[in-house]
Amino acid sequence: RWLSDASVPSWVDVRWTFPRTIGAARIVSGFRSGNRIVAPIADFTLQAWAENGWRDIPGTQVTGNTLIDWRGTFTPLTVDRVRLLVTHTQVNIARIHELELYAPEDADAR
Repeated sequence: RWLSDASVPSWVDVRWTFPRTIGAARIVSGFRSGNRIVAPIADFTLQAWAENGWRDIPGTQVTGNTLIDWRGTFTPLTVDRVRLLVTHTQVNIARIHELELYAPEDADAR
């Protein structure tokens, strides 16, 4: 689980020791209120490190999200660093329970 400071933008990044090919993501966010999970991150994008800077991954810019369990696919790319950039939350704190990045569906099993 990851919690940001009480400000936006905020981010968390993932780094691998060697490049990975990814083409899908799952983000579980929010916090427990009674028997429910509420306040998922509202606006965010996934970014990849390229040429000494962060670049948005096309197809991952999300605004107005209301899903606790968000899933998305995008054109596969090979990277060694990915960042989840949160630009708006309902309560100024991003609470990420899961950030999962997957190989494209047609990738060979390893």
